[in-house]
Amino acid sequence: MSVPSVPIPNRSWASLFKSNSDAPRNSVIVEDKRAADEEVEVCPSVKHPGDSESCVDTDRHRRMGKYINGHCVDGRAANLRPRGLINPGNFCFMNAVLQALVACSPLFNLLSGLSQVNASNGKRTSTPVIDGMCHFAMEFDRLPMNATKVKNTRRRRSEGGNRTIITDVSLMPSRMHQMLGDIRSDMVTGRQQDAEEYLGCILNGLHEEMLGLTKATGNGADAEAAEVGSVSGGFGRTPIADIFGGLLRSRIHRDGDRATDNFEPFFTLQLDIRRARTVREALETLVAKQSLEGLVSSRTNRVVEAWQQVTLDELPVILVLHLKCFDFGYGGCRKITRALEYPLELSIDGNLLSTNACLTTQKKGRRYKLFAVVYHDGREAGRGHYLTDAFHSTYGSWIRYDDASVRPVQQDDALKPQGDRVPYLLFYRHSDTVKRK
Repeated sequence: MSVPSVPIPNRSWASLFKSNSDAPRNSVIVEDKRAADEEVEVCPSVKHPGDSESCVDTDRHRRMGKYINGHCVDGRAANLRPRGLINPGNFCFMNAVLQALVACSPLFNLLSGLSQVNASNGKRTSTPVIDGMCHFAMEFDRLPMNATKVKNTRRRRSEGGNRTIITDVSLMPSRMHQMLGDIRSDMVTGRQQDAEEYLGCILNGLHEEMLGLTKATGNGADAEAAEVGSVSGGFGRTPIADIFGGLLRSRIHRDGDRATDNFEPFFTLQLDIRRARTVREALETLVAKQSLEGLVSSRTNRVVEAWQQVTLDELPVILVLHLKCFDFGYGGCRKITRALEYPLELSIDGNLLSTNACLTTQKKGRRYKLFAVVYHDGREAGRGHYLTDAFHSTYGSWIRYDDASVRPVQQDDALKPQGDRVPYLLFYRHSDTVKRK
């Protein structure tokens, strides 16, 4: 993300992601070159359970709230049968993101457990995002036990390749389309065909609905603590925040004054890649010190030298990097197609962390491994196609999901895209968290 030249205000998760139709958006309308034009609105306006609505199901909310309050992150591999997603027209951005989320075991296991207590029966409820995602997750079956035998031969083809994989028939994610229709009324038409923004809307919608369930079913101080966050800088705890939530610390130094800190939660870490050739360089750009002009000392009331630095204060279980390949300038929006190197294994070095994070996070807790890549394919910023490569732990292979097409690919195909295909979203899992069943 571009380092701001002004302090980042302290914000809760909910306030960070509340929609503001008047605010400018760095999003791109992507017209799928292979599909008919269709305007889609995706960012949800969430109503919390407990609001005055005829659809409120108190017992259902209580069950879900209890599950959410007792949830612990479960990173065991789900061993799912891969299946493609049918694109009825201009939905590649949605299909690509959903495939990456299915490959995220902590999220899938959360949705799988939550679906057991979420009997919405397709009715319109106050938790449309939870309902839609739970229903979608349950469309994926587990692989048969004998399919796991391929683990024994993984080393022979550790980079994937032409192996045979068991797939299910392609799915039309109608429930997800329905969910978009249910929440589209208050959105700006045609602005939401951007994969990163769609991902943010899904995670934000899940988070806010879970926060509402916690508030509606919690007990006094516990519910209040869940919404406000802890004194130590936490922001409304939900399973989504536990999985995807990270925290940035913005520190401003003024000569002769004490440093001041502000915090910013994130679900996706946005990286400026305009001058970077590697993800490492982009991360170093994020934490680079920036001089500030015109700041006044609180002691002398005079302008003093000052600088600002953003660092990572809390690391998430699932680290999603948004590579900002769409450059918004005075001449409009252009796509950065220059090759960018991104590693299979990523270590978050101490220079990227705040002092607090360095003290509380051991070195082994800063290691991540890539498990999914969402690409934008196409020369133009406003036109193109999204697709996803995801690592399948049972097969020990990378699998390419291009709408309804599903096929294994080499590891180099996932790490070194060619032509106008560029990585847009990188999904990294905490190396010590995700385990196989």
